[in-house]
Amino acid sequence: MIDKNLIKKIMKSITRRESGLRDHQIMHPAREWFLSLAIASLILGVAVFLCTKLYWFYSSLGPSSDADTDTPIVIYRAEEIETALTEFADRKKAYETIKASLTTETNPSTLLEVPMATSTVILPDPLPEEVPLETQAELPDEIPTPELDGQ
Repeated sequence: MIDKNLIKKIMKSITRRESGLRDHQIMHPAREWFLSLAIASLILGVAVFLCTKLYWFYSSLGPSSDADTDTPIVIYRAEEIETALTEFADRKKAYETIKASLTTETNPSTLLEVPMATSTVILPDPLPEEVPLETQAELPDEIPTPELDGQ
C-alpha cells in the first residue's frame, strides 16, 4: 500500500530536482558516453597534429652535404701494397716449410694391428619352478597384538 510517508518521499525528490539541486545518481550513461567521446576525440586530435608535424619536418629535409665530408679519403700507394704482398708471400712460404717439417709420413707396415672386439651372449640360469619346502616359512595362526595402555 502507498503510505503517506512514501508520497512525501516522492514529492520531496521531485521538488529537489526542480529546484536545481545535484542529482545523486551514480550512473549517468549519457554523461559518461559524451565524456568518453570527448576524451577519444582529444587523443585523436593530438595524434593527428603530431603526425602532421613529423610529416612536414621530414618532408622538408633535403640531402645533406655533411655525409660527403665525414668519410675519410683513402690514398692508394702502390709501393706499400707491393711490399705488403711480398711480406705475406714470405710468411706463407715459412709457414709451409714449418708445416712440412712437422708432418711425417707413417709406414703402414709399422702400425700394430688391434684385434676386433667380440661380444658373447650370457644366458641367465633358469629359475626353479617350485620353491623348496625348507625355504618356506610357516606363519602362526594367531598374531599377538600389543596391549595399549589406557584402554
